[in-house]
Amino acid sequence: MTISPPSNVKVFQSGSISVLASGIDSLSVSLQIEWQSTRLFELLTILKVEAKKTEQDQPARLEVGSDKADWLFVVKPHGKDGYEWILTGSEMTLKVANWQSPKQRPSVMVDIRSETLWTHGLDAAVNRVLSLIEVMDGLCLVVKPSRVDVCVDVLLPADVWEEELRKHFVTRAHQVNPHFRNGALTGFSIGRGVTSARLYDKALEIETKSGKVWMYDIWKLRFVPPDFRVIRVEFQVRRERLKELGCNTWTRLQVNLPGLWNYCAKHWLRLVEDASAHHTQQVLFPWWQVVVDGFVGAQGANELVREKTFSVELARHANQIVGGLGSIVAIESGDDFIDMDAPMEMASYCHSALDIALENIQITDLEFTERVAKKQPRYSRSATGFVVKP
Repeated sequence: MTISPPSNVKVFQSGSISVLASGIDSLSVSLQIEWQSTRLFELLTILKVEAKKTEQDQPARLEVGSDKADWLFVVKPHGKDGYEWILTGSEMTLKVANWQSPKQRPSVMVDIRSETLWTHGLDAAVNRVLSLIEVMDGLCLVVKPSRVDVCVDVLLPADVWEEELRKHFVTRAHQVNPHFRNGALTGFSIGRGVTSARLYDKALEIETKSGKVWMYDIWKLRFVPPDFRVIRVEFQVRRERLKELGCNTWTRLQVNLPGLWNYCAKHWLRLVEDASAHHTQQVLFPWWQVVVDGFVGAQGANELVREKTFSVELARHANQIVGGLGSIVAIESGDDFIDMDAPMEMASYCHSALDIALENIQITDLEFTERVAKKQPRYSRSATGFVVKP
């Protein structure tokens, strides 16, 4: 008797796919802190009052030291989830409670952004948080992971990526939902509780939503090859499940990361050739086995992420500026004939248009400076190697 896969399963060699990246794409940690002074609270109170008065985020800079990277952030005019102050920058967001000694609830909740993790690596990103707390006169007593998003990105043949995969999910979740864009499959969402997962076309998501083009440098790809898809397999695991899996502290999470992935990709969710078979007889898809084996732990630092982010942001704003200056040139041209056979010298016309813009804009140098200061935390990113805590 020959055992063969169901007719709707694409048969291919596992060598036709490859793992492009693996790591932690998002991380939230809770901190229990003994504050050694009220200096931070006093500063944040002043900034929040001003933010409420102006109804605008207030920029601030945390001076870490001459040989260390300062942190630029803004203070929100409101708190959240019972936390008095919200501090947010391009690298991370901190929710800070208004109590000096530890209580049952965490003193600070920290959400570390995806870009920070891929730029600096997991250990460096968390050490950055601890260093900032130390500079703010805080003694961090306990660090616990609150949410961890672990992922593997695989290069998968396009004909394997189809809605039929839904029939081959074996999962502890109650829901498996496919998602489409213009009739084409974009991904699946699985579960909604303390553990959940997503499988989705990451390149398409970058193009249509996140704009994280620096992932191509992580993948070492200039473009996705024809007839292939870059599929991200991502699990979100929250505090309750992390505790069950022995990942309740930062140290235990670091040690148990491989086990966490193994639980997610082999026990909580797997893709098998015949989902109706008894679990002892279920055979993993060859490409899912590659996914299972593809997680090699937390990612290291990649300085190209920061460089690519800056270049993309600069190009985007430069195009917006040239577009606006072009509109001024068109207005000033009136009914004059534009000769397409004699192209305009863009640099000269843009300089002239900028002069016109400056003549018509109604803000002072001080107001311009304030605008720049408020925008700076959004774009400020510490250089690679920002680890300052041994």
